[in-house]
Amino acid sequence: MKATSNPTALRTQRAIKSSLKSLMTQDTFSHITVTEICQEAGVTRQAFYTNFRSKEDVFSSVLQEIQTEWRSSLPEQELSSLYEICIALYQTWYDHRELLDLIVRDNLFPLLVENLLPSSFPVRYNGDVPPRKQRQLEPVARMLMVGGVAQGLVYWSKGRYRETPEDLALATTSISVND
Repeated sequence: MKATSNPTALRTQRAIKSSLKSLMTQDTFSHITVTEICQEAGVTRQAFYTNFRSKEDVFSSVLQEIQTEWRSSLPEQELSSLYEICIALYQTWYDHRELLDLIVRDNLFPLLVENLLPSSFPVRYNGDVPPRKQRQLEPVARMLMVGGVAQGLVYWSKGRYRETPEDLALATTSISVND
């Protein structure tokens, strides 16, 4: 999605995103076309492609809005506990559970993983991990964390949200492997 402060462009982007979400409740993501999105939004294909590269780009923008909502719900102090961060994340997704169900239904796991955690979000290490090693391991640590949380969200959706956000945060922050 193109970043803009133009009010007309922002309205167009909102209409396109809203239309995609609406169409997803009626059909699977793979069957929805750009033409259908444009018709639903009342915009031209030119307006669509002025603002987005593809319908995947539109959906990534929707997921990034949820990511922003989650980040804004974090406690003010910069050093929030992992448990508090996880509760905020799971509560945000609980609030968007209808969309999460559509993500699971349509097998959009790769788009969820790509847009679950901002690249600027710091990875924290437990124990004594030297700074040089932290920098070296950050990409793999981020993917392990994001992949695990995303799979947890899928499991949660398939289980019809039996667990609370607090339950998931506890599970996420309390796991370890014993020898």
